[in-house]
Amino acid sequence: MDFYADWCPPCRAIAPVFGKLADEHAVPGKFAFAKVNVDHVKDVAGKYDVRAMPTFLMFADGSRSEVVVGGKVVREIKGADVGLLKGLVKAVAEDVGKM
Repeated sequence: MDFYADWCPPCRAIAPVFGKLADEHAVPGKFAFAKVNVDHVKDVAGKYDVRAMPTFLMFADGSRSEVVVGGKVVREIKGADVGLLKGLVKAVAEDVGKM
């Protein structure tokens, strides 16, 4: 899930990357991508303590989750880290493929 703000330059910079990853890897009922505008749904951003934009969080079965990327456990990505975001999506896509 991508927590972003319209006024945030890094959010705008990484948005096309996130969109392309969603187009290439989303699997209905198994692997979804979502965007949350923190200015429009402040309660959701607050619930997950999002204070920096963009922030990417992962969920499995409705609960926050973590993903191992390159031997490192990733619970969230703060900032427009394209490499880490791509690595995370690749790791999840591989796991989804095993289901």
